[in-house]
Amino acid sequence: MMIIGGPQSDNPTALSMISCGMIVAEKEGSLIIDGLINNMLVEFDGPAPQEGDLVIKIQGKTVKTTAELDEVFDELKIGDKTTLTLSRQGDQIKTAFKKPEPPTASGGQIKIKK
Repeated sequence: MMIIGGPQSDNPTALSMISCGMIVAEKEGSLIIDGLINNMLVEFDGPAPQEGDLVIKIQGKTVKTTAELDEVFDELKIGDKTTLTLSRQGDQIKTAFKKPEPPTASGGQIKIKK
């Protein structure tokens, strides 16, 4: 069983980004895309994030912790264009997407509202 965030996890995780198909965790002082959820239907205007990318900025604001990332993301409204600056193998990449509706929990599983 994989535990995302919370006191039992070794690495705090940005729970808000799960709705975008990304598991973002704090590792060694950086925010890293630690996994991707393949069935999330978020379209990116630019390169799609990849596992191992570092999250540098969201909405032009530098973020260094999952709490900072969640705070900025939570201020956005559903449907707002969201910009993300990533670092991939030393190169900065900018991409954008519309903030999706958050997933809802049902029967112990995460489901996306349609």
